[in-house]
Amino acid sequence: MKQIAATDHYTLGVDTGKNRLVLSMKGSWTRANDVPHFFEHLTKALIPTCAQDETMI
Repeated sequence: MKQIAATDHYTLGVDTGKNRLVLSMKGSWTRANDVPHFFEHLTKALIPTCAQDETMI
């Protein structure tokens, strides 16, 4: 598994062998400021996976 991000609130990775996104959330997110880079990390995880599969484009 390739780890994309590890913060105090979540860990995000990609398992390309199984074609899976792995998200482990920790605690509760009460404000958007708690996870300011979540969508950046999620995009990093999804874009390379989609780009490899031309049927998704």
